[in-house]
Amino acid sequence: MKLRALSAAVLALGTLVTVPVATASAATLPACQHFYTGPIPDRPVSGGHGPGSLVGAVNVSNRLPAPTGVSGGLGGDGKVTFTFSRVPGAKAYRAFRNGQALQWISDWGQPTLQVTDASPCQNANYQLYAMTAEDNSPGSLGQISTAYRVGSSGQLAPYALAKGTTLNYRVTAYNDVA
Repeated sequence: MKLRALSAAVLALGTLVTVPVATASAATLPACQHFYTGPIPDRPVSGGHGPGSLVGAVNVSNRLPAPTGVSGGLGGDGKVTFTFSRVPGAKAYRAFRNGQALQWISDWGQPTLQVTDASPCQNANYQLYAMTAEDNSPGSLGQISTAYRVGSSGQLAPYALAKGTTLNYRVTAYNDVA
């Protein structure tokens, strides 16, 4: 962690002493590990084939809205902690970091709904959704929130890719038997 000298000063025996206080910095977080951690096989490019259209379009307009009021950021303890506003009708919430489940929050009327990421990483995307039941049944899942990232200020802020950004992906299967 970077040490940043705060204006904390101690007057001791007539001597002015500046005390450094440790604070976390988003720039010093480790790189995010995305999904699969093993070696990715080098396979030739092929057209392949997809399963086709197995499921029709899903209308989510009747689902609970995404939580709003997201506020928080990177603390001096190196954890990302944030709160969000309650969604009427929600019984529970799910929080995600980079699309992977981070925390389940049951809503039993507590005054604050809080998420803590004890192992944050650089440029992580945090998202939330509300649920009408304390399960993962598709019908209980609400709409997903926008992505939030820790900015240079250490605070979470909404994040979106710049318009016109080009992303290149390599999609491969990990089934070496077939």
